Amino acid sequence: MRYIVAALITIGLLATVVVLIVRGISTPATKPLAVSLNSQSDTPIQLEYVQDGIINNNILHRSISISVNRSNINMTIHKGYQGEVLNSFNFPNNTTSFKNFLGSMGSLGFTSKKTSPYKASTGLCPLGYRFSFSIVNSTVPALNQSLWSTNCGQGTMNGNVSQIQSVMQNQIPDYWTLINNVSLDQTAIQS
Repeated sequence: MRYIVAALITIGLLATVVVLIVRGISTPATKPLAVSLNSQSDTPIQLEYVQDGIINNNILHRSISISVNRSNINMTIHKGYQGEVLNSFNFPNNTTSFKNFLGSMGSLGFTSKKTSPYKASTGLCPLGYRFSFSIVNSTVPALNQSLWSTNCGQGTMNGNVSQIQSVMQNQIPDYWTLINNVSLDQTAIQS
């Protein structure tokens, strides 16, 4: 009996040694170079955020988009699913403000991804909101991205959605006044 136990232990140890040798020979996966967002403040990078209203008729549908780069901040209110512009507001930005903005977006996980069983937010969360978070014009191609989330719990965005949303809205002076007459959950024509 002792010989059988000793033989099993020896076989287990040999198998472990073989596995460790094979792992040591194989090339480890290369991790991508980590690039912080605030190091990009002098580049043409732009962060974009869109809040899409409930799924309703094209006449009633509304969405709000905010884009921020080192020289401009823009908010656009869209009507319908084709993106007809109802109103647009532009504000100046500067590199120092943008660097602080990028630092906050990085700390809130703007580039943090998770997997989702859904490829896109289209049709999801029909009575709630869908949010998209994009980085465009980055000189570091790995930073260009498009993530999404819903207030129903689905998405590829793994960052702090509510705080990212608040910081994006805080870039717009008088945000709540400017969107006062915009209903993202409209179900009837307003008179």
